[in-house]
Amino acid sequence: DARRACLYVADTGNNGRRREMLTVYVVREPDPAEPGRVLDPIGRMRYRYPDEPRDAEALALGPEGDLVIVTKGRAREILLFHLTPDEVRDAVKSDTVIRLPAGRPLPFRPDWILGRTVTGASFRPSGSTLAIRTYTEVYFLPWPWTEGRSEPLPSCFLGELDLGGEAVGYAEDGSLWLTAEANPRRPATLSRVRCPDGPGTAPSDPSPASRR
Repeated sequence: DARRACLYVADTGNNGRRREMLTVYVVREPDPAEPGRVLDPIGRMRYRYPDEPRDAEALALGPEGDLVIVTKGRAREILLFHLTPDEVRDAVKSDTVIRLPAGRPLPFRPDWILGRTVTGASFRPSGSTLAIRTYTEVYFLPWPWTEGRSEPLPSCFLGELDLGGEAVGYAEDGSLWLTAEANPRRPATLSRVRCPDGPGTAPSDPSPASRR
């Protein structure tokens, strides 16, 4: 049924950068009233990077079907890979291993000491902005993005609000949902925050998020 929503599940982690082929699975969105249900994929997109194996935790799907993968930052730069809706459909339909188009470097560099490595991404429901989160920040990329823009990206500094942060997702009102994984000292958390994402909120002058 084409009217039913689907989830894209990314098996794209590659910490040691040894996996040559990675996969994004497509499954029917389950009914929350049916917990524990086993879901079989209805499709998959298998891919390789155009140059070398990379690690990525961030995948975002735009409202028109654009698919974006953002690398974590284990190399000297953070890259964004973009597939159009037609390219995604063709890859899923053919079920062959595709080679991604060239990645585009983002205008901020990884820094493990500062927690500036990418763990999640999400499109605003309108598709006008791509939120890209690190452990300590959220950057806001105007979409469609033109590579080579010189101005710094608007950003939101999370500080210790979301230690161990992983995923990010937009709510309909423009606020953000953030998740953080559990560890032996604290449970997993789900936070809802508001971040400024307009011009002028630059990484050099970040604004703190507020928990709701």
